[in-house]
Amino acid sequence: MTFHDEILTNLLKYKEHNPDFIFIPRQRNNQNKLNDGYWFQGNSDYAFVGLLNRGGGINKTRSMGFVFWPDKTFYGITVELVHKGEKDQEVLGIYETIKKKIGGFEEKEPEKFVKYIGNTSKGYDDVFKFLDEYYQKIIDIVEESGRTDLLLKKSKFNKFLDRIKSRRKKLIDEKEINKLLINITWNSKDWKEESQDDSNHRYVKEGNIPGESWNFAKNEAYNNGEYLHGFAQFTNPPGISGKSIFIFYSQGKIVGFYGNAEVGEYSPAKDSYYNLRGQKNISFVLNNKIEDVKEKGYLEDKQRLGMAGFNYLHQDATIIKILDEALKLNPEQKDEIENLKKWFTENTVTQPTPLKTRNENSNKNQPTKMNTERINEIYFGPPGTGKTYNSINRAVEIVDKEYYEDHKNDRAKIRERFQELLIRDWNEPKGQIAFCTFHQSFTYEDFVEGIKPVKPTEDDTYLKYDIEDGVFKRICRLSDDQLKAKKVKEKKLLTWNQAEYDKASFYKISLGDIKKQEDNEIYEYCIENGVITIGFGGGEDYSGLSESEVRQQAKDLDLQDYDAQALNYFIHYLKKGNYVLVSKGNGYVRAMGKVTGDYYYKPDSPIRYSNFRSVDWIFTDEEIPIDQIYDKQLSQMTIYKLNENKIKEEFFIGTHSSEKLITEAPVEQRKNYVLIIDEINRGNISSIFGELITLIENDKRAGGNEELEVTLPYSKETFKVPDNVFILGTMNTADRSIEALDTALRRRFCFKEFPPRPSIVQKEGTSGKIQGNVEGIDLKALLTKINKRIEKLIDKDHLIGHSYFLKVDSTKKLKSVFKNEIIPLLEEYFFGDYGKIGLVLGSSFVEKVNSDSNFANFPEYDQDIQEDLLEKSVYKIRKQKEWDFHKI
Repeated sequence: MTFHDEILTNLLKYKEHNPDFIFIPRQRNNQNKLNDGYWFQGNSDYAFVGLLNRGGGINKTRSMGFVFWPDKTFYGITVELVHKGEKDQEVLGIYETIKKKIGGFEEKEPEKFVKYIGNTSKGYDDVFKFLDEYYQKIIDIVEESGRTDLLLKKSKFNKFLDRIKSRRKKLIDEKEINKLLINITWNSKDWKEESQDDSNHRYVKEGNIPGESWNFAKNEAYNNGEYLHGFAQFTNPPGISGKSIFIFYSQGKIVGFYGNAEVGEYSPAKDSYYNLRGQKNISFVLNNKIEDVKEKGYLEDKQRLGMAGFNYLHQDATIIKILDEALKLNPEQKDEIENLKKWFTENTVTQPTPLKTRNENSNKNQPTKMNTERINEIYFGPPGTGKTYNSINRAVEIVDKEYYEDHKNDRAKIRERFQELLIRDWNEPKGQIAFCTFHQSFTYEDFVEGIKPVKPTEDDTYLKYDIEDGVFKRICRLSDDQLKAKKVKEKKLLTWNQAEYDKASFYKISLGDIKKQEDNEIYEYCIENGVITIGFGGGEDYSGLSESEVRQQAKDLDLQDYDAQALNYFIHYLKKGNYVLVSKGNGYVRAMGKVTGDYYYKPDSPIRYSNFRSVDWIFTDEEIPIDQIYDKQLSQMTIYKLNENKIKEEFFIGTHSSEKLITEAPVEQRKNYVLIIDEINRGNISSIFGELITLIENDKRAGGNEELEVTLPYSKETFKVPDNVFILGTMNTADRSIEALDTALRRRFCFKEFPPRPSIVQKEGTSGKIQGNVEGIDLKALLTKINKRIEKLIDKDHLIGHSYFLKVDSTKKLKSVFKNEIIPLLEEYFFGDYGKIGLVLGSSFVEKVNSDSNFANFPEYDQDIQEDLLEKSVYKIRKQKEWDFHKI
């Protein structure tokens, strides 16, 4: 965080007692300065806090404001009034009056005046004293001159401040600690030296000393520094970076800790090796170990430690509970335990308090409406265990709970409802469930947003690109859209009766191109000044011209026919008392106003358009889906009259006080959306989710206690994840081990395992109709036996799911399943080693081939190896007629 943050904090403290005080923060994210924590114009060398909302010329700051610059242990402070290149004599007169009223300015450079007011060696009293004495006088001078355009409006200030708060939250280090529960071999000498303890570990049974024996040997030579080095045996090492806490676990007990720890490469240390290290003063073994770990919930959602040698823990509260119990059992180790707890809480639990605006404070007693359901879930298990099947059930349950409860035992009905709710066309999205599959080529651009080439037209001379939303952004936007029109009505901005609606006429107008960053100033100028504008006409004045004269002048200026048409719509067809809807693209309305003035021309316009009409804005800065207002997509034409027959009058007719905004309704009454991500572990999670991986957490979503938003890289739009968008993922554990899954994903999803359930073949599907017995072959026993053998040969992640057998009701179908699905799957599992397939299925399926073939004459190849290869056994699958399922 830069020193700009300290300035911001102190100015907001002053504003708490002086609510009319408005300062000017950085307005645009040029060179990503806002992302880097520079809340004001300036950099690491200075900060300029504007007081007047007018450019100071080539300095690219506001014309008047505070300048703070670091000076050893404090910040020096001046007030600058800079107006290089200013031509407006009225504005120059205001500046002159301000200088005389305040006094003490020195002209450091031409048109740059500076007054030194103090420093922050004793706090910000010098700033506050200046503001107390002169701020209101400056405001009075400006207001009395009638040039209120030099003052920043409160609405604009709040908008800038909200943007800064959003980025500030992102910059505050989340301070999350990797939390690992690590299994180590038992050592009765507290892992300070080797012991002769019995162990089931093959390495120890063979007479070897486990490397963990020296994990807490603080006096060893290699532990002379600030770190303690240790060892743990991992099948797959944890994929972590950053700060970590290791909780060591042995024989069902928690035995010790490494704080500020990390996993590294294997390095020699005495007679063992080490691949772990922790900060010595917060790494220690417990004298009295913690027992009943599982029963106390310290394994969280796990039943046991994973085969990889460790488990991830996800809750900070779990660590605190463990440390509290450690202290209770070991009061003599109070200093060590409390030091570790302090380090942990300072890096995880304690978060800086976000700055709040007055609007936020006024709502502080209102309860947060946050979804407390399991909002991110991953279903994992071997192939064919029902992961996708159950994700469909769960999606329907989330979106239409009442229907699900009525039909949860009728698969055909659930499937039918799922198809009805599935979104098939994003141009006209109908439904609440989206589906996608991750794969190696799936990217952030497919998931969130990216640029896509536009099909060229005949007149194009270069390739053009559009920003296109990805599937996740689309469903989040769809979720938001249902609320936006209701928000406007809840604000009581539209309370027309039927007679008022019947008299209204509506026009669509564009205020700049939303795809062009530079056009934002057109929209913002119009909103701030109560006007609408168009850019046609070649910069000429059309005041007092009739329709035909407008057309003739446009023709004389060699303008396009549409220029004249648009100008006539703007000048003549659009009447005072008509309403304009300001578009945002073709799908949204961002403002609505009532026309109150005739056309006028402004040659000295501060924006590049000069044609204006006055309006009273009814609402601004919204994003209302056009289908809430108009029964048709908007056209790209800049201005035209809307078809009255397609306008939805229910949007405009006034609301009743008894109506409730949907965002204030209980969570269970809101409309939910679901994104199903099949094969979620096959994509590059970090790349696909990008910065949104943090935003999907329950409390980081819109409305959450720690709500966050980001600015998207292509569109530059701010983005939050709604709390009524559920994410369901499925992952095949045979494709990639769950232990190797991205840590960031593991922390943000709850995992539900789907193992094979052989008993299902006796109850469901085609096989269930014959109780899982095919001509004397017990399918349940068959599947159970196969899976026990596979688990011995590989692991439980590569078992065979029950769904392969659900369609079997005859020997012919059973053979077909084995030929086309089971055996190819086993070939993949065992990398074509038919001998191991024989260990699973038996000799009636796999036979040893005795071949008398000799190799070609090639004496240059090692003869001993050739002889070994000649003796190598070769296996193949027998013909189907020889298969005996009973023998399995």
